[in-house]
Amino acid sequence: MRAQREIAFHLREVGKLTEADTLLRGVMRSLEMTHTENSPFGLETAGTLGYTLFLEARYDEAIAILRTTLERQRTVLGERYGPTVNTMRWLGSALRDKGELDEAEQLYRDAVRIAQQLYGDDHQQTIWGEHVLSMLLERRGQLDEAEALTRHGLASAVRIWNPDHPHVVLERARLGGILLDRGNHAEAEKLLRGEFVHMRHIYSPDFPDLGDVLNRLAYIAVERGAGDADKLYREASTFDRNRAASSPVFVTDGLHFLAWTQHRKGDLQSAERNYRRALTIYRQQLPAGHAYRAAAATGLGAVLIDEGHPREAEPYLREAIIESERSPSPDSVRIAEARALLTRVAGSR
Repeated sequence: MRAQREIAFHLREVGKLTEADTLLRGVMRSLEMTHTENSPFGLETAGTLGYTLFLEARYDEAIAILRTTLERQRTVLGERYGPTVNTMRWLGSALRDKGELDEAEQLYRDAVRIAQQLYGDDHQQTIWGEHVLSMLLERRGQLDEAEALTRHGLASAVRIWNPDHPHVVLERARLGGILLDRGNHAEAEKLLRGEFVHMRHIYSPDFPDLGDVLNRLAYIAVERGAGDADKLYREASTFDRNRAASSPVFVTDGLHFLAWTQHRKGDLQSAERNYRRALTIYRQQLPAGHAYRAAAATGLGAVLIDEGHPREAEPYLREAIIESERSPSPDSVRIAEARALLTRVAGSR
């Protein structure tokens, strides 16, 4: 059974989630037959199955398994135990992507606190805890704390691994995304370009996180008129088209960046599709007033106007204004853009 679980770990890491899910369920059935599902190995396997379901965006199933597993681990093994800390993080992530940010944040902060007590800063448990906590802070729009926490975790990761370790490469790319959201396009582009090259050396051409970086790079390049803007735009659009229809959408995909680029390049159909996909997931997983919600609503409204559907555009533009005004730091530029588009709608009547 241990060999099967190790194979499932590998399958999960390379993105073969359905195969990993099937293997882990087989291990769990064997454990239940021998009444050892509450052993340390059994509980670790259950937690891994729950995390795999989270990666498949099957959040309700993941939460049910992870919540039960965490309760049993706390009772049988205690909180100050590595696999228990893993389950805390994984449950937090499933709750985060259901939009339950308060409970998720408490679990993340508990996981970081316990990991620091057990292992100190320079340990993978602490680094992983800071990683997911930083992601949650991004969702809350607390970008200064998210950036600081990401930089802190990166420094620790470089010390215990090396600058080319896959976690370091992915975290530097994510830092590039944070900097883009903070308006620091120059440093963001430098990081995203560098880590995109590293990621291509490490991962297969269809590795999902490559799309996250491509979407943002295409946006930056087209916005500033970079020499390779068209190339990056084509790569990002092709990557998105080649995604499996059943592939889950995540906030981190940054689909509204790709949609903005497609709109500027005149591909209205793809832009509308991706703005709709983005807005759906942002409404579900991001808090009211988040900049991504306003950006996706504004962008969708603009595309619908250009497609000749001003009446359909109007509610999205009003939503964009409401979202922008709800922000702790209202974006006056976004509000002005949405209002100007509403003026175009009024003029078309």
